[in-house]
Amino acid sequence: SYDLGSSTCAICAAGKYTPPESSHCFDCAAGTYSAATQSIRCSYCPLGKYSTARGQTACEFCPDGKYSGRIGGRSCVTCVAGKYSNSQDTGGASCQDCTKGSYAASAGTGTCTLCESGKYNAYNQATACINCPAGKYTVSTGSVSCTNCPAGTYNDAPGTGSCTPCSAGTYSVGTGNTKCTACAAGKATTKAGMTACVSC
Repeated sequence: SYDLGSSTCAICAAGKYTPPESSHCFDCAAGTYSAATQSIRCSYCPLGKYSTARGQTACEFCPDGKYSGRIGGRSCVTCVAGKYSNSQDTGGASCQDCTKGSYAASAGTGTCTLCESGKYNAYNQATACINCPAGKYTVSTGSVSCTNCPAGTYNDAPGTGSCTPCSAGTYSVGTGNTKCTACAAGKATTKAGMTACVSC
């Protein structure tokens, strides 16, 4: 603290500091701060936080999708696609891989998106999910693999969230079918979703 040419001392405000033996207050530099008055030094912004201006009383968290991986950060770095960062989950100190069953399509993402029904992803750091092939499906979001359509059902289009029962007069044997087979002459099915035909 100081008051040059006076018999009293003035208190240096927060965001400033006065070194020992000095008679002046100085602004804390970018990347540093002082939260209290009468500081003799400024503190570096911790990991995940930054300050761009001089004279700051606190540092800010990096915005979602960005991080500061160094102490005394003056700016934040954008996470690449397939990764995310936010102050709640990562503390803004680093970017984390999107886990299996999720993805981040673009850079600067704060959270990852779960794979939609009919899609899956079996790898970390994905930028997109993959359509389940015909004959397979996923019901829930966030799937890491697809399930074969059960016997008596089929699906003939990729990226499907369900399987369709074989209609009356048709059937399917085994799993993962992309189509149903018509009953031979003299045979029929009594209802939809059958795995075999019976003699009339």
